[in-house]
Amino acid sequence: MSIQRWQVVGTRVSYEDDWLKVVTDTCRAGDGHLLGDYHTLQYPDWVNVVALTEAGKVLLVREYRHARRSISLGLPGGAAEPGELPLAAAQRELREETGYTAPRWIELGKSAVNAATHGNLLWSFLAWDAKQTQSPSLDATEDAELVVEDCGEVLRAFGNDGEAQSLHLASLLLAVRFLLSDRSDALSAARASLLESSTAPSRTDERP
Repeated sequence: MSIQRWQVVGTRVSYEDDWLKVVTDTCRAGDGHLLGDYHTLQYPDWVNVVALTEAGKVLLVREYRHARRSISLGLPGGAAEPGELPLAAAQRELREETGYTAPRWIELGKSAVNAATHGNLLWSFLAWDAKQTQSPSLDATEDAELVVEDCGEVLRAFGNDGEAQSLHLASLLLAVRFLLSDRSDALSAARASLLESSTAPSRTDERP
C-alpha cells in the first residue's frame, strides 16, 4: 500500500500572535479513519547565515535562549518579515545582529524545520568578505555578543553541552560541504582552516 497524504476535513486557528500561529486540523488518514485534533505551528520562514570575514573567520552570536534557559552560541539569523525574500531577510539579520554587511552571497539550500509539527522552511546562506559597517541593531528581546571564530574551530566552539541549535549545525554543515568543494581563491582562507582542523587531534583525544 502506498503512503497517502491526509485529507484535511476541518481546520481552525487555535492561537495567533505576532510570532506564531497554532493551527488545529481534523484529518482523515489514507485508510479512511478520522484522526483527532492535530496541531501544527505556523511560523514565517527562518534564515541562517554563515558569514565569513575577509580573513576567512566566521561571525557567531552568543545570546540568551529563554526556552532552554541557556546562553548559547549560534549563527546570525531569524525570521523573514511578511513579503520579504529569504536573501533579503538573511542580509538584514546579519546587519542587525552583527553590524556586518557582505558583498557576496550564495544560497546553500532550504529544508523543512520539522515537517511533522512546523509549516515553515529554513533557508541557509553563505556570505563572504564581510565587513563591519555599523553597530548591531538588536530587538528589545535580544541581548547578544559578537564572536569571531576561526572557520576550522566553529564546530568545536559550539561545544558538546547539548545547547547548540540543531538548525544552526545543519547550516554549518552545508557551508562546510560547499567550502570543501569550492576551489576559488576568495574562500581559500576558510577552506585552509577547515582542512587544518580536520587533520588536527580533537580536544577529546588530548591527554594530560
